Amino acid sequence: MISGNLEYLMTSLPHLQFTNSVEARNRVYAIFKAYALNEESSSLTNVLNQEAAKYLSPEKEKLFNQIELKTIHASEFQNSKYSVLSGFSTFYLALKHKLKSLRETRNEPSELTNTSSNTLVLEPGNPLEQEIQIMHLQWEEVENLSIGHFSDFDALVAYKIKLFLMQRWWSFDEAVGFEKYLDLIKMRNDG
Repeated sequence: MISGNLEYLMTSLPHLQFTNSVEARNRVYAIFKAYALNEESSSLTNVLNQEAAKYLSPEKEKLFNQIELKTIHASEFQNSKYSVLSGFSTFYLALKHKLKSLRETRNEPSELTNTSSNTLVLEPGNPLEQEIQIMHLQWEEVENLSIGHFSDFDALVAYKIKLFLMQRWWSFDEAVGFEKYLDLIKMRNDG
């Protein structure tokens, strides 16, 4: 990519959609591969970090590189001055609490379930289907938070979060997941 600004970067990145089609995945991988500094670039997010670094101040680059789904709920992100980052961080933490609450109610004897706003409602399905539902909720939240952000740092943060979500979905292997699920059930029954 040539020198420029975030507007150039944002328009150069492949459009992300919440889909697991092979065509969409191949398109995204092909475009990112074209931007990779070397063949060994280990992940799409590493390529994104490298490209974004060309357009960001050192402070923003450091913050951008720290963004990971597994730590997005940290207080430093919740207190960020960037609305997409702080909004998603707060949402993600609340979602974690709702998921914990949902798991606890599933493990309790059959009583009236809590239908308060603190409870997460998921369509019935296998664990993979429910995980995709959870990711779709996250995707929708990023979409809502990024309204009005097209070529600023918040737009770049939203893109990175979406890329994380897509990479997660694309990494799922239904057969391996089912085997792990069966192992988990067996461990519960044995112990």
